Amino acid sequence: MIRSKTLSSIRAAVIVGGVVLVASGCPNSIVRSNDELVEVASSRDTSTVGIVRQARTLYDYGPERAPLTITDRDFRGPHVPDGTIPRMWIATARLKRSSPMPGYRIIARIRSERAYAPMGIQAGENFIWRNSWDSTAAGSWQTKIIPGDVSAKQYALTRDPRRIEYTHGDPMEPRLVRILVASEGLGVCLDDPVCQPMGHCGYF
Repeated sequence: MIRSKTLSSIRAAVIVGGVVLVASGCPNSIVRSNDELVEVASSRDTSTVGIVRQARTLYDYGPERAPLTITDRDFRGPHVPDGTIPRMWIATARLKRSSPMPGYRIIARIRSERAYAPMGIQAGENFIWRNSWDSTAAGSWQTKIIPGDVSAKQYALTRDPRRIEYTHGDPMEPRLVRILVASEGLGVCLDDPVCQPMGHCGYF
């Protein structure tokens, strides 16, 4: 049986205060999903199958939001001809109160009508994964796109070397950003204390 007497306070501290927390998790933990007991992979399982399983069982997701659009002529990420980025939406991930604290973090879910290869996004579900909850380790964070199609490759996101945020707003709410360059590119804004003063970084 899962013990959860401190989980609510831990979850609130992570989301609201950015408190440094390291949780060991429980290998082969059991959680309830869709009225059935589901065996969850080890909290340190970084395989696509393990990450997708946890993303679908340990988290709830907020309302889906379409990308914002900005102009940035100095954008250094990949870009494509105008009008070729597929329609897609992003939803913020929230750890369920009944879920064990995993060793890594799911930040958001992206749902796309078609694949977008320059950012590793596949048609259907994709998840933004980060290897740590620890904000003091932000300089060494790994952040990836994990396709719901477990046969597809993981894609490592690159923090914009300019260390800027693409849009303004709540840093705890990830945002997809359509970036107009000479053509157009796609990025995502994620909470990240490396980018100051806002604590919000652009990735591509």
